[in-house]
Amino acid sequence: MSRAGASAAAMAFGFALSFILPGGRAVAADGDIVIRADPPREVGWFLGDVLVWRGEITAPAGRVLDPASLPKTGPIDAFTELSSVSLESKVVDGGVRHDLTLVYQSFYVPLEPKEIAMPGATLAFWSGEAPGAGSELLTLPAWKVVLSPLRPIMARSSAAAMRPDEPLAVIDTVGRQWTVAAAWTGFLVLALGFAWYRGIGPFGLRRSRPLAAAWRAMRARRPEPGYGERLLALHRGLDAAFGRRVVAADLGECLAARPHFAALRGDLEAFFAASRRFFFDGDARQAEASLPGRALVLLARRLAAIERAGAP
Repeated sequence: MSRAGASAAAMAFGFALSFILPGGRAVAADGDIVIRADPPREVGWFLGDVLVWRGEITAPAGRVLDPASLPKTGPIDAFTELSSVSLESKVVDGGVRHDLTLVYQSFYVPLEPKEIAMPGATLAFWSGEAPGAGSELLTLPAWKVVLSPLRPIMARSSAAAMRPDEPLAVIDTVGRQWTVAAAWTGFLVLALGFAWYRGIGPFGLRRSRPLAAAWRAMRARRPEPGYGERLLALHRGLDAAFGRRVVAADLGECLAARPHFAALRGDLEAFFAASRRFFFDGDARQAEASLPGRALVLLARRLAAIERAGAP
């Protein structure tokens, strides 16, 4: 072998010695990069524990660590991730010492003690000031830890390990049932009272309310009654309410028989006057001017209210 070949082989052998030897120390020839690794302990780890790997890398002067070659944070596999990477560098005798800290976390859930391996990493060093010049690679060693299960090893499920069933609790709802029944009864009584008061449904047969019927006819929307139809509707309602054909001359006698309508005497006289102008004089404009349609409907409403409250 030539002298140049022997020199190259010696350098390669010296660089190979830069890997970890038993005891966690790397031994290298002078001028080579030296790494001393401090991996976490091998056993006693559980789900979610943080695993910290520390390494001390000493490089001779002129060897510059390429920061792009540092491990990248993120998932390593489906259950392990590299959480953080920190690097501190300081000048020492004859070179630079890099203190590298890698923080891992595993989320693997073993059913029994399980050994997992953390992969190594490769760092690059420049041999000059220019990036990439004479690049030299250094491999960080892989390491292993044992994850322990959260339950006893080889534990088996059994009926004795299960919690007893909760006792059946029966809720007494009798009180609430009575409350609901009372509420529905009260609602029904109020609804029947309202129907009786307004003459709705079968209660409408109890007594005739012709004035209320006249008021509803005057308020119809489809078809909307005209002014003359509203006058006729109220005439029919008054005739039915007083039990006779009511004209203006008989108004006093009718009110004496039904005094609860006497409060509206002036309005009724205005109604009969407007009716006379509309039907006998043929002056619809003057009739509606003396008693507008809205006032006519309001009069019918007031008559219906008195009928509902005070009719025998």
